[in-house]
Amino acid sequence: MFGFIRKKTEILPEDRVTLKPIFGIEPGKYLTVLYALLIVGLLFFLLLYPGLTKRGSIYTIQTEPAGAAIRIDDVYQGTSPCTIFVPEGNHTISAVLPGFTAEQKTLDVGNRIFGSLFFPKHKQLFLKLSSDDPLNAILAGAQAYAAWTFAGEPSATYQVPLVLSEAMYRGAFQAVQSGHGDELLGILSASARFASTSVALRDLSRAHFFAHTSGLAPSNVTTLSALQDALAYINENPAAPAWLLSALPSTESKALASTDWYKKHTLASQTEWDSLKEKPALLGTRISIGPLQFREISIGDSTFYMAEQEVSQQAWDTFVAEHPEWAKEKKDALIAQGLVGSEYLESADNNAFPAGVVPGVSYYAAKAFCAWLTTKVPQGLKTGRTTDYQVRLPTELEWYSAASHFNNRNFTNIIGGLWEWCDTPFVPFPELKAPENFRNLLSSPEFVVKGGSWANKAQTIQAETRASLPPDSSSPFVGFRPVFARERFHE
Repeated sequence: MFGFIRKKTEILPEDRVTLKPIFGIEPGKYLTVLYALLIVGLLFFLLLYPGLTKRGSIYTIQTEPAGAAIRIDDVYQGTSPCTIFVPEGNHTISAVLPGFTAEQKTLDVGNRIFGSLFFPKHKQLFLKLSSDDPLNAILAGAQAYAAWTFAGEPSATYQVPLVLSEAMYRGAFQAVQSGHGDELLGILSASARFASTSVALRDLSRAHFFAHTSGLAPSNVTTLSALQDALAYINENPAAPAWLLSALPSTESKALASTDWYKKHTLASQTEWDSLKEKPALLGTRISIGPLQFREISIGDSTFYMAEQEVSQQAWDTFVAEHPEWAKEKKDALIAQGLVGSEYLESADNNAFPAGVVPGVSYYAAKAFCAWLTTKVPQGLKTGRTTDYQVRLPTELEWYSAASHFNNRNFTNIIGGLWEWCDTPFVPFPELKAPENFRNLLSSPEFVVKGGSWANKAQTIQAETRASLPPDSSSPFVGFRPVFARERFHE
């Protein structure tokens, strides 16, 4: 075809391969044996070798609730539901979940020798966890939820776990069964005060539905109940419009701001801070406690004394002389105990730094100073009082009472000196209502600081300005100003 002639290939004698006998055995025989050995070896490594060298069984483990950490002989293996290989022999398997009693079981793990590569020995295991107090599991999730607030809005580089709704999903059924349904709503109310991002709001909404469904699949009735409860919560909280405006994504936030509902409720709402600012405030007598001078403040039905100046270096040195464990030289030991930060008692080399004040004091160090100063209260200030007074850090409301009615002439550098510690756990939306016991249980991993510092522009700081820091933080921008007041002025 196409003009080509196919030439026949001629096999020459030197091209032919001829196998020779081995030890007198003909090639046909020893090749048969060789091929048989290869097949037997292959079958051995496929069907027997895995079962001889990797002895054990595969377990598919499920737990109720799901999400428990699975450990074999105290070594973490995964999170339920999961499938893991367990070596042959006796082993202890445990399922661990915060707030629940760990469930343990002893396994006598067998082995399948033949065909285990293709058909391993497979077993199912179900572990049910219980809790003496199912609210603890949900509360632990709520506390983690509060801590994640300070991570900010998630991005492509990191995501925020839905810890609150996962905890509610795991623990709601047992909590409701044990008669704690109302407490679930209390935890959610306290958690809502930390919902400052769209992801946090999503987690809160998801947890709210699980609370109404007891962690089970939703029905029409439970869905309607959850929606009604959410609307009632928004309606009874005057601060809810501002909360939603801040927490919703930007597009939804702009749409909300343009609604008549938002405008109406924003104009009509008045926060506790607004009410406090409108109350008349009076300055009273001066008192001295140790090295500090305090001035009496009366506002409404409340009376307390506030230090006229931030704690000075001289006053701090007097405290350290009696409590050398808080000396600057002990910084490494204090850091190891989680009480201070790396800038403990460090000052700033800047002309704007307020002269004479002690900087870099952590919340814990400030509390220790206040406890020491309480021992210096003159007997005359203790007698005649119906309630116990003590030197302590001010609450945020107490600090705001002073800063919103008075100025730096009355209380030196109350605005713009150093940020000042308050004895109030920081909550992004303190105006939202929640039962006090659940507010206290949830608390916060950071505490309020107020007043700004020498490094802030004056026009950016007002009495309303608030920030937060972890209690072990130490910074040249942070100091404190004690009050002499009742043991606790509840907010």
